[in-house]
Amino acid sequence: MKSLILGNGPSKALASKILLDTYSLRIACNFPEKAYKPHATAITDYPVLRRAIRDKRLFCPVITTNRALRKVRKAKCDVLETLPYLQMKSIHRGIGINSGQLAALYAAKHSKEIHLYGFDSVFYDDLSSSTDSIIPHNNKENLVKIHKNHITWRKYWNHILATHSHINFIFITENQKLESKTGQLFTGSEGERL
Repeated sequence: MKSLILGNGPSKALASKILLDTYSLRIACNFPEKAYKPHATAITDYPVLRRAIRDKRLFCPVITTNRALRKVRKAKCDVLETLPYLQMKSIHRGIGINSGQLAALYAAKHSKEIHLYGFDSVFYDDLSSSTDSIIPHNNKENLVKIHKNHITWRKYWNHILATHSHINFIFITENQKLESKTGQLFTGSEGERL
């Protein structure tokens, strides 16, 4: 079984809408787009879940976390699965996994090969996200400088890839294609590999 995960970075546009039916499982992140025909969308952050419900943007089931459901008390949406929110103090005390990583954890239970588009921050110091047009950050430049979320998220990818080395993760961006058949790991800046 082959899965497709659509992140929110610029390379999401590279995912061919013509070949969507070749994937047994298609998962969006945060706010799904009908053109990609997702089977589900992954949402880790409760403000995103709250907005998606309020704005009636959920036309497919949600894969979410126990933390998000706890904060959105009356979640009126179709929940496909609730997973524990992964936040490891050895990685970061305040930041846990993002929606793409939640989608990867879900897909890894159902697939041997996972194609990931829209995950540009894995390779580049670029946090551009289609989610920002719906829920903007107050000051994206400061967010990157202060929190360095993309560096933290790379550490979570390290963990996911290492603990799921039996899965073939294929990250695709405009200038990169990385297959991770053996738990390939990323380091800090601009997606350097160990």
